[in-house]
Amino acid sequence: MKTIFKCSLALLLFASVSACTPQSSVSNNSGETINSQTSQTETNSSNITPVTEVATVPQVEGFTMDELFDSGGGGCGMSLWKAGSNPQEAIVFFNGIDENSTLMKINGKLVNFKRTEATGEDFYGQKTSQTFVSEDGETEVKVDVELGEKGEIESVEIPQGTLQIEQAGETVEIPVVGDAGC
Repeated sequence: MKTIFKCSLALLLFASVSACTPQSSVSNNSGETINSQTSQTETNSSNITPVTEVATVPQVEGFTMDELFDSGGGGCGMSLWKAGSNPQEAIVFFNGIDENSTLMKINGKLVNFKRTEATGEDFYGQKTSQTFVSEDGETEVKVDVELGEKGEIESVEIPQGTLQIEQAGETVEIPVVGDAGC
């Protein structure tokens, strides 16, 4: 009986500590990992006041090929979409071979980016590891991809990769797949 009581007490203590510990990352149903700042409080001798300034997690949305071409993008380059989604309906990242032709849809708006860093293997104007910054400087995107099989007509499969989007101190990581070519 003493052993059962000790085990129950240990489990209760662990559950209490876990429930009261702020979480710094959460995974949602679509496989995205969201790293979030926890809310903090300021304390003085007379009251407790919550800090009201909390950054908003960037909402990455898919866009269609029509939206891409309507915005002046498209053509040769790399297209990425969330792993498991339909690429015709949900491109989340496009980087053309022309300079500053990178687009993403964040918080409901198509956002232009410029590449600031690129390392790794070359393919169709891309590198396997790239960093981009939005034109307004408020959003940074890190792209890491693995190259797969070459296609029949000037293309290469991207069977696995990640997009890491940072905005206002908040970061979202999205597993992606895609292709690149001309």
